[in-house]
Order: sequence, then C-alpha cells, then structure tokens
Amino acid sequence: MAVAPALWINKAAAVGGDLPRPDRDNNGIPDSLELRLANLYAPVLFYSADEPNLPTRVDAFLKNRQLWFYGKYCVPDRSFAGRVNGEIPRLTLPGCRAGSGPIDSYGTWSADKSATFYLNTGSWPELHGSIDPANWVTYVHSYWNELGGITLQYWRFYAFNTSYWAGVHFNALDHGGDWEAIHVVLGPGPAYPAQQIRLLGHRQIVTESWKRVKVEDGHPLILCTKGGHTS
Repeated sequence: MAVAPALWINKAAAVGGDLPRPDRDNNGIPDSLELRLANLYAPVLFYSADEPNLPTRVDAFLKNRQLWFYGKYCVPDRSFAGRVNGEIPRLTLPGCRAGSGPIDSYGTWSADKSATFYLNTGSWPELHGSIDPANWVTYVHSYWNELGGITLQYWRFYAFNTSYWAGVHFNALDHGGDWEAIHVVLGPGPAYPAQQIRLLGHRQIVTESWKRVKVEDGHPLILCTKGGHTS
C-alpha cells in the first residue's frame, strides 16, 4: 500500500503559537516540560495515498459551520439553531418529550440521538480535508498518570469519516466530525521513558508495551486506516 507521511507536532500546534507560560492550562505540569515531551514522542502518522478525508484544523472547519437541532418528538424535527462563526454557541432547547429536560449544546448526551445538536457537514472540498500538510495540526493534552509519569494524548481532527468494509465503501457508517487519538504513556521523571502506547479505535482502546512499537528516532510509526483514521 502506498502511504503518505504526516507531519508531527510543532510548538504552535501545542500551545497556540504564543510563548508558553509556566502552566497555562493549570494541569500541574510545566508548559515547557509538556512541550518538550510532546515533541520528543510525537507520532508519525501514515495515510493511504487515496485517503478520502485528510486532517484539517478545527478553527478552519468551524468557520463555515451551522448549528442545527434535531428532536425526534419535535415538530418540525429539525431546526436551525444558529451560525457557529468559529465557536459553537452555548444553547439549550427543549427535547419536546415529557420528562426529557432541556438539551444543552455543550454536553447533553442522547443514547439514541433522539434529541441533539449537530453541525452541518459542509461541501466535499471541506470534507476532504486539507491537502497542505502544514494544516495537519496535532492537538496535545497531557496529565499525570498512575505510574507517576505523564500520559500524552495526541489528537487529530477530520471533517468526515468515510467507512470501508473489506475495502468497499460502506456509507451506512459514514459520519461527519471525526476525532482520533494516540496516547503515549510515560514513566516517572526526570527521564520520562515511554512505557506503553494506547491506540483509540471506534469501540475500544488497544494498549501495547512500548517494546512492541516500531519507532524512528523515538517517534512511534502509526498506520491509519483508510477513511476511518483509527490506528
């Protein structure tokens, strides 16, 4: 299979582009340490040469989005809630069913999606993602773990998920807005050696010993599934 390598994280992607402060996100880990470790262990991702949905920036995706509301028991069941303009607005609407309570655009979860806010998916050029690797931003979140070290979460955003089964497009599972992640679990400092890697799938998280990971200069080499982007 032909693959195209992605870029790994840079300082602008990690901290928003301006100079780091001692602990800007208040997670108890100095920003300088987070940034150093994030770059030290950042994964190198590989995509199929014919990948239908490349990564993109969240801020670019949100520029042209519309927020809609779907309520299975509402009339009409779909209604326009507002324009996003770079940031999803905080809204609440009734679920139109006795006892359902208000539906919050920032957190209400519906098991069967019977009442939910959603974003329009956009046009095909947007769904395809960016052809410029400079826009393949990796977002990083880190926290102290149970080993006494730090876990690094590397996230990428895709405007769309195109589903395949045995190499055939299976559109019943297609969906817009796709986050995928790789976690690198580090041991205690000051060296913070890599101990495990965690690969997030659509239904489970696979944990492997770092000894089983293929690396290049300390960076794990990750092959992403076509369309679905899991590792």
